[in-house]
Amino acid sequence: MQKISTRFHEHEVELLEREALNMGISKNELIRLKALSYGARQDFTPADLAQLVSDANRECNIPRGEVERLVNFVFIKILGAKREAILA
Repeated sequence: MQKISTRFHEHEVELLEREALNMGISKNELIRLKALSYGARQDFTPADLAQLVSDANRECNIPRGEVERLVNFVFIKILGAKREAILA
């Protein structure tokens, strides 16, 4: 494996540390995941997630709480699968 180095501002490091902690992975794993995502969108905001839930709720006509749980479940599965593929 080849080593590559980069520099981050302190506020960027803090963001990476928080995101890695939330995902349950190391900061290095997160950076590797982001670097190898090949242009996949990773800037979903809470507003984007809320809009997806609203759209799915209108489409499926099931209770919003159930839709929200399902959307969250799918996000976690997709991110987990992508992480496993990259780290493999």
